[in-house]
Amino acid sequence: MRTAVLHRVGGYRADLPHAADLEMWMRAATVSDVGFVGGADQAYYRIHQNNMHHSDFEIILTDVAQRLRVFDTICAERSSLLTDANSMRSAAHRALAREALGHAISAYARGVADWEPIDDYAAFALNAWPDAQRLGEWRELCRVRNMTDRRLQCDPSLIAREAVRNLRWALRWRRRRWVGVD
Repeated sequence: MRTAVLHRVGGYRADLPHAADLEMWMRAATVSDVGFVGGADQAYYRIHQNNMHHSDFEIILTDVAQRLRVFDTICAERSSLLTDANSMRSAAHRALAREALGHAISAYARGVADWEPIDDYAAFALNAWPDAQRLGEWRELCRVRNMTDRRLQCDPSLIAREAVRNLRWALRWRRRRWVGVD
């Protein structure tokens, strides 16, 4: 990022440890073009004991909630610089509600629902997107909540859903590693 852009938008926000990079790049995108440049190294990563990946964060829900805060912050503070801030905010809320519900469903598929905060995922989804109960993920979560462990293990739609989810994550990881972006 150009120094002038960084000075214009401000620095890293430590109050968003899970999503500060996203928030800073989104701020930059409101005042400048942002894109991927292939080829030569564009940045260097300094490894030290205080790197974020050394931190042990509680759960995935914290990450999803901070990304929601990022969209709310950007849409509120920079709405005059965005084409349709309300539409962007609404789309982000719906997508993150779906993601939270997807994590809850995945917990059932992986047999770890007793250890995951399923009710918190559902509450987050409703808070983020009040119409969350109309989403397919909500209906799927309700369906799997009423199943026994034995039925969960052999449910074809749940097995297929988790396989697709794992494939998507693997492809995203490979793409990020290959080109640097999702």
